[in-house]
Amino acid sequence: MQLDISNSSLSVYKALASPVRIEIIKKLSRKQMNVEQLAKSLKLSSTITLMHLHKLEDAGIISFERSGHNKLSRLKVDEITINFPKKFIQIFKSTIRQFLLDNILIIQLRRHVVWLVQRVISV
Repeated sequence: MQLDISNSSLSVYKALASPVRIEIIKKLSRKQMNVEQLAKSLKLSSTITLMHLHKLEDAGIISFERSGHNKLSRLKVDEITINFPKKFIQIFKSTIRQFLLDNILIIQLRRHVVWLVQRVISV
């Protein structure tokens, strides 16, 4: 699944914003499960589990299939790739670079202060 930074991808981002839905994805990556199995393993009610499953289905991440009387949930995608615009990546890189530089300076300053305090105490 290929995503970009647009409103058309919002349903996927919203679906991935829940720790419960992330846990469902992890479980379904190992095997197909029905609602009751998932609910039991998540320690949630079937109703709440089904609500989470429908959000994942609406986002195109999972699908349901019938197997006899069971309705099994299964992952529909193996991978989700987010394509960021190059300008966004450049801004992100420069922000991260500045953050790291700021924190390195703070760490160096702290070390210097500790060194000075130790020198003053030993005098």
